[in-house]
Amino acid sequence: MLNSPGITSTPAPGNGRYPLGDTATLLSLTGVPVPPQAFQDARVFYPGVGSAVYVTRITLAIDSVTIVLADDAHGDICTGTARGTDTAVTLTDLYGRDVGMLIVDATYLAALGKPPAVLEFAPDALPLAAACVVPQPQLVVGGIADAWANLVTGNVWLVGERGVVLAVDAGTNTITVHIIGDRRAEQAACVDKGGTYVQPRFVKRITVLYEGVAEGVAEPNPLTGGITIVPNSLTSADSVLRINNPAPSTLEISAIGNIV
Repeated sequence: MLNSPGITSTPAPGNGRYPLGDTATLLSLTGVPVPPQAFQDARVFYPGVGSAVYVTRITLAIDSVTIVLADDAHGDICTGTARGTDTAVTLTDLYGRDVGMLIVDATYLAALGKPPAVLEFAPDALPLAAACVVPQPQLVVGGIADAWANLVTGNVWLVGERGVVLAVDAGTNTITVHIIGDRRAEQAACVDKGGTYVQPRFVKRITVLYEGVAEGVAEPNPLTGGITIVPNSLTSADSVLRINNPAPSTLEISAIGNIV
């Protein structure tokens, strides 16, 4: 039997097809029968599997037999190859990661046809028993690709910059991405593109002057509100800004009317 930490596979009583399901038809799409003895045991722990896992294709070569497993949600999920008299077949996903194992009888597999040959199966032909599929959480990174959609393998360095901070939890072996923003990100992006960055100048205070009563001296207007700002016409009252000073060094501007 195929065992893993905390898990022991035990054939269900009366199920002579284990590790295949009770209702397995054991027939390819072209009617080639598959002896149930060809599969001795199985364990699949592919992330996000939510439906039945089944053998969808068996490819016979002169010196090897390749088995492809699938499910309805993802299509092909993993592949394993038995060479010569191999009995233990490691299953790997599309990224080359181990996601399970099959225990097979190479003699029965080799007898399925004369190589080269490809046998395809419907989902109900060679489904794995539910006990052979170990659910795994889907909330993981499935892979890292470059800008040209090529899979990145080997050692990968993740570097946070411009407001992105990466934190590693050694207890759970997880990486958390914190996006806190970077006030200089816009400037850096402009420089990277060979442009000239112009520092924005923000409005800090608006002072309205009027002619004083005495000797025509310009003095600050002590009143707030009722200040009309228009894009072109001095007689337009469509856009009105209300300006207040609710706290020291704080300017509050509220808009009334049309957007300009």
